Amino acid sequence: MDVDRPTGIYANSLLEFSQRLLEVDPQSVSFHVKRGDFQAWLSEIVGDGELALRMEGFKDSTLPPEELRRKVYDEVKARCDELSAALAGAKPSK
Repeated sequence: MDVDRPTGIYANSLLEFSQRLLEVDPQSVSFHVKRGDFQAWLSEIVGDGELALRMEGFKDSTLPPEELRRKVYDEVKARCDELSAALAGAKPSK
């Protein structure tokens, strides 16, 4: 929630991250978006530079925390759907 107030909620995958976004306080989401924490995690740990760039667009947002959380969730969920569709369309190599 703040520098010295962790939520104790973690995500180990993009799908889990999308689910956790709906569980945490909107203030926490706003805090981490504005600091660039989510963007760094997405880019450096998850390896999804595309989504990290999309999230960067929220960094200077003036939206209320609840609305920002919804926008972030929508973006992450859309990316999960994109990646799932791409995997479903991929043919296994022989």
